[in-house]
Amino acid sequence: LPGRGMTCACKELRARLEVKDISAGGIALHFAGPRIKSGARLTVTLLVGDHILVKSISIRAVHHAQGLLGCAFVDLNEHAEDAICRYLLLVQKRQLEKKHGDASQT
Repeated sequence: LPGRGMTCACKELRARLEVKDISAGGIALHFAGPRIKSGARLTVTLLVGDHILVKSISIRAVHHAQGLLGCAFVDLNEHAEDAICRYLLLVQKRQLEKKHGDASQT
């Protein structure tokens, strides 16, 4: 799902990065900095606006090209996994409501 309004604070990069996409398995981040090698582990805090969604989770770099860094979540605890899944369901629900709202207006 698109990561509109979501960012992540990355400890190792000392940066706050825009989240391009998020799924239950990982995230894609906008990162035009030096290439991150596949397998590199990073610690991030996911934020929606200024609200912390999950704090200090591990991600593993899978792919880095054309300014996008694709990462998989690593060893999520139950709380982090639940928070991410709740967020995804909320975004999907809003997308469906918008889609059905737009369709009823035509």
